[in-house]
Amino acid sequence: MRNLLAELFKENTGDLFSEAQKVARELPILLATPVAFTTVCQIVPPCRHCWWYATAQTNEGFIHTSTMEEARKKARKAALCGINRILVPSGWLGSDLPRAFYDHIYAIKETISQINPRIEVFATCGHINKKSLLNLKAAGLDGYWCGLEIPNAELFKKIRPGDDLIARVRTLKDAADIGLKLWSGFLFGVGESQQDIIEGILTLEGFELDSFSLTPFKQYPYIELENYPPANLFQWAKTEAIMRLILGKINLFTSPEFANWGFRAGVNALLPVIVDGKTVRESETELNRLRISTYAFPGVIKRNIRHPLPVG
Repeated sequence: MRNLLAELFKENTGDLFSEAQKVARELPILLATPVAFTTVCQIVPPCRHCWWYATAQTNEGFIHTSTMEEARKKARKAALCGINRILVPSGWLGSDLPRAFYDHIYAIKETISQINPRIEVFATCGHINKKSLLNLKAAGLDGYWCGLEIPNAELFKKIRPGDDLIARVRTLKDAADIGLKLWSGFLFGVGESQQDIIEGILTLEGFELDSFSLTPFKQYPYIELENYPPANLFQWAKTEAIMRLILGKINLFTSPEFANWGFRAGVNALLPVIVDGKTVRESETELNRLRISTYAFPGVIKRNIRHPLPVG
């Protein structure tokens, strides 16, 4: 696998895009919306790239914990609009989640199941213990997102000094053990090398992923990395296309602002989708038009590459 990844990074980018699009063409667009539990985060010191931290500096109302009524209202609105997945994000609250988090998941699941029981609920709040994951599953959770973020231990500690990479890998293993769907991913453009990305993919090789996110770094004020340049989107899209070829027909996510680049690279899923009254069916029509319009490269990779490649 390591040699194959190294070869893919050498391939003509247009060919990579074309092959990635061929895989993604058969996949439906998946739209996910967030219903946050809390924007409070107990990681100390804070991560040096954090958008939440930057936003909290200038928005007094940003630090907020949702009430049960707020969660139900947002979940109901999302379900009525036809959303495919609800993600419940939170700042890190420790390895043991509070009871209120499980109640939050239960309330959301109960609300949407009355409208569309096919809507999935995922959560993300960093590394947590197996007991917390079991409680989340008992509350109705379908899957858990725990990104590796930076698959280089030294760089991880530099960018996320209060976080724990080993605990994140363990959380993925625990979530898989109890039958939750897995969502993981990396940051892109914070100083990682191509080899770091390869090693990160190899770390995830043993997991059966449902979803993957490669998140390009963006500049924000009031964070320690505010003077870092934003990620090169061409290089990000090339890496995303490689992810599609390696990971196969899983849900590959990006944010709507990068949809054009993402569709070019074989992405099929978007987050965060802000529910504004427009139905998902209307949005899917527009997004499919955009996705098809990006399929502009007829090239074919010359080497004999099997895809989707098996993971695990």
